[in-house]
Amino acid sequence: MGGLPDIQIRPLLRSDEISWRQLWKAYLAFYETELPEINYATYFERLLGDDTQDFQGLIALADGKAAGLTHFLFHRHGWRIRNTCYLQD
Repeated sequence: MGGLPDIQIRPLLRSDEISWRQLWKAYLAFYETELPEINYATYFERLLGDDTQDFQGLIALADGKAAGLTHFLFHRHGWRIRNTCYLQD
C-alpha cells in the first residue's frame, strides 16, 4: 500500500518551463482556450521576473513531478492600505 506523495510547493525556476507549459496548456484546455506561442513565452518570462508587482508563479511537485501551479500578483486596493493578492490561475 503506497503512502502519501511527497509534496513540495516552490517558486518557478527557469528549468520548470516545459512542465509549466504542460500544466498551463492543460489548464487553458479545460476552459477551451488556446493561445499563441508568444503568450506562453511572454507569460513565463513575466513569472520569472524580479518585479514583485508583476505576476509571480508557484509550482507544486508530487514526488518530484510537476502536479500543479498557481499564478498571482499583488495590487493596490481602494479599500485597503496594503496590497491585495489576486489569484490569476
